[in-house]
Amino acid sequence: MKPPKIRAASVDDFTSNHEIMESRLGGDFTMIPFDSGADLVVAMGKEHFDVFLIDVHMPEDGFQVAKNVVGHPDYKGQPILFVSYDQSFPVITRCLQEVGADYVSRTVTPEELRARIHSLLAIHQQKSLRLGQLALDPLKVSATILSRPLDLTLTEFKILTFLLTRKDHCIHRDFLEKQVWGDVVVSEKTLNSHLSNLRLKLIDGGILLQVDRKGLVEIFVKP
Repeated sequence: MKPPKIRAASVDDFTSNHEIMESRLGGDFTMIPFDSGADLVVAMGKEHFDVFLIDVHMPEDGFQVAKNVVGHPDYKGQPILFVSYDQSFPVITRCLQEVGADYVSRTVTPEELRARIHSLLAIHQQKSLRLGQLALDPLKVSATILSRPLDLTLTEFKILTFLLTRKDHCIHRDFLEKQVWGDVVVSEKTLNSHLSNLRLKLIDGGILLQVDRKGLVEIFVKP
């Protein structure tokens, strides 16, 4: 028996953009197009969606559309992927910082688009990610260590979430950067700063975060 198709709501004011995204999603997806966020909100009360693809630049603010999704009682924590031709640093940075969402360029390949959505869904479906005394709740975007709240920035939370989904593997820093920042080019100093801050926040809870000379990042319980 085949698993049900992933239902993707696409919000964009251009029909041609819907058609492009639908062609890239492939057979595992059912895409439902919406010309406006208002139409989407009405539909959200009647049917279920697994992931939301939201255009940044529309007559209405794409960021506000995303906030309306997050504010809906049935969709808190549901994966949101901003899509845009605009690859300027301020826009992409805001996409990554807003409501815990992710970003892809509208020129994204079908393989990367599907992989990114499947990754977001896998994280969403895990009620809790654990390692030793560390626990992350992807739906609530919260973390605890030694049963105490762990104060993380949104970027730190994204880094830690990705590392915990692959806690049995070493991850190269370039791959980590791609997964967290997408098409945004960040400096080595920026990534080092985030990893250093995370390392300090985790060590007292018995969790070690290390980067070796080859650029491999590993997270594990202190022996």
